Amino acid sequence: MRFAQLKLTGSRTFEEIKPSLEVKFAILSSRLALELEPLCKSSRDMADRLVAGHMAVAYHVPNHNEYMRAGYPSEPILAEAAAHSWVDFEKFEPSIPRALRDVVSNHFMSKGERGELVARYILIRAQDLAMKSIRCNKQMDRIFDPGVPFSEAVPL
Repeated sequence: MRFAQLKLTGSRTFEEIKPSLEVKFAILSSRLALELEPLCKSSRDMADRLVAGHMAVAYHVPNHNEYMRAGYPSEPILAEAAAHSWVDFEKFEPSIPRALRDVVSNHFMSKGERGELVARYILIRAQDLAMKSIRCNKQMDRIFDPGVPFSEAVPL
């Protein structure tokens, strides 16, 4: 898991992790299924950097080679590493919505995706908070353990 976190953030050690725009996008994209807008030059440059150093996958490169469709697969280990990185990331950037604003304001996403992004964020945040509450209730005398997997089911 720790190795996947390092690869996702493009770092060799945890001390090297800096909250750059690429790291923010890699962590958020892995959890929120962000899609880069290939028609924007800054978005194409971001896709190149993410594929080169942050575990993004190039899904499709058209014959003209002007852009690529890149993203993060629903790989369980990578999704879990992104969830743990999200928690670590909150130490640098206390407001995940602020980081999302930074990503959206740089025109990396189409305007139509923004509402869906907000809905995904709310649902994932609700799941995280529900799991935190359940874990804290099970361990009354202990604080929340961030080492517990985020992929556990949430009972309804």
